[in-house]
Amino acid sequence: MNIRQERTTDHYAVENLTREAFWTRFWEEGEKITDVHLLANKLRNSPALVPELNLVAELDGELVGHIIYTVSKINTPTGESHDVLTFGPLSVHPLHQSKGIGAALMQHSFKIARELGYKAVLIFGHPDYYPRVGFHRAAEFGIITADGTTFDAHMVYPLYDGALDGITGSFHIDPIYESLTQEDAFEFDKKFSPKLPFIPPAIDVLLDRLEPAAREAIAALNYPYLTTTTSKSEREFSEIVDAKAIETIRAVTREHGQPWGRPITVNCGNNPSYEALLDDLIQEVFGFSFEPWFEYELWDNRYESYSIIECGKMLSNVNIYKFELVVNGKKTSAIRFGAVATRENERGRGHSRRLMEHVLSLYPDTLAYLSANESVIDFYPQFGFKQVQTYKPEISYEINNADTVAVNCDIDDKIVEQAIQNRSIFSNMVDCRNSQPIQYFHLIMAYEENIYHLPNCDVIVLATQTGDRLFLADVIAAHPVTFDEIAKELPFDGINTVEFGFCPDWLDVSPTWQAACMTADPFFIKGDWQLPEKFRFPQTSET
Repeated sequence: MNIRQERTTDHYAVENLTREAFWTRFWEEGEKITDVHLLANKLRNSPALVPELNLVAELDGELVGHIIYTVSKINTPTGESHDVLTFGPLSVHPLHQSKGIGAALMQHSFKIARELGYKAVLIFGHPDYYPRVGFHRAAEFGIITADGTTFDAHMVYPLYDGALDGITGSFHIDPIYESLTQEDAFEFDKKFSPKLPFIPPAIDVLLDRLEPAAREAIAALNYPYLTTTTSKSEREFSEIVDAKAIETIRAVTREHGQPWGRPITVNCGNNPSYEALLDDLIQEVFGFSFEPWFEYELWDNRYESYSIIECGKMLSNVNIYKFELVVNGKKTSAIRFGAVATRENERGRGHSRRLMEHVLSLYPDTLAYLSANESVIDFYPQFGFKQVQTYKPEISYEINNADTVAVNCDIDDKIVEQAIQNRSIFSNMVDCRNSQPIQYFHLIMAYEENIYHLPNCDVIVLATQTGDRLFLADVIAAHPVTFDEIAKELPFDGINTVEFGFCPDWLDVSPTWQAACMTADPFFIKGDWQLPEKFRFPQTSET
């Protein structure tokens, strides 16, 4: 994609794509057609125009997006006036929406705006979309509209830290934004191919689906059309209706082609900005950091994160990892859910439910599973999951190797990397064949000091000792090996019992299977797994 300044030869194409992008925008009572393409035309001749920030996006030679900026002002109570920027319209052709073009135009223009010396960008826009890219409610900065009001659709993007320190007051935009009439819009629209006016659905299509209390609350807003709801944020609606009503609004607006509410953001690769948001959420909810794993840049398209982001904060998240499994000797595919987290002050608003349902709708026939904790045992069955009994395989075995040739490895040793990449021996009961990034997570987070290379067996093991018990978390092998062979090289002394963090059938042992606690270690599955009667999912493939 190429982003450049608009040229004179682009004018008609820009106005036409703006017309297409806004033809079905939310309407105020009395409007018949959009006037946003006329706005784009008039802003070009405004003294407030910033030419360096009148930009178009091209994709394969086609003009697909446009953003235009003017200078606006914040007038302080003490009589000072500060120049800031306002963009709008920001237009992306309907055939190219949801491809990141709008976000790219914003980020590119923000960089130029900083170079030009501006402090901030203030807009009136979709109150659930723009917070995803870092906008904040203007009220948080003590900035109100010219008529002294405030609402979530009035937003601020500071272009650098502290940009608006000490600046409060009223926001004033170019008068052109308020000068357009329907008569002018109809006259201007004659330049373009005839198009039937968009007739927005009445608000009744929503009211008829709501419970009485929510119906009364929304009816009191006196909105004429369903599309008018998009002018109010999900946060604002959540102050007057319950979570069930929020879901109804989202469903009805989606059915009528007017998506509303906080969007779901997806990430499936190394992305430092996204990782920082996720890590902040994980630290708040679970008390640890993903940062050591992020530093290795192991996030690839097998690991997908779905989140709700607002004002530069991740409110809720669900991750999945797409596994290639072996179950009873047969290869199969499955997704494992992890990092299901919602900030404490956002709980009870249906975020996790929405994310879970969204992911499951993308993978309707794929086996799914997850580990949970006692506090959410009743949550996952609502999505078709059922809890199953897992086990801890162990054997009685004496190990007294005061002196061995085993090498305590560093996680960055080449031999560790090669072992993980070349692993080819797996359990036929339950195992995972493609979890290299997740295995590294466990090495980094839990076993950094407990990685051993056994040179005679030529395998890597992860193992820890507690009293006379050895926990063998993993054996990473590229060739068949027996536990007797491994035991001769394990660098441990005084061991009487060995517990395996995986199904050890391939190590030529016959363990006893101790039932795991169903409340302390709940394990849930969805779909027809045909699992063995007793099994342990490999610990170093858990997320």
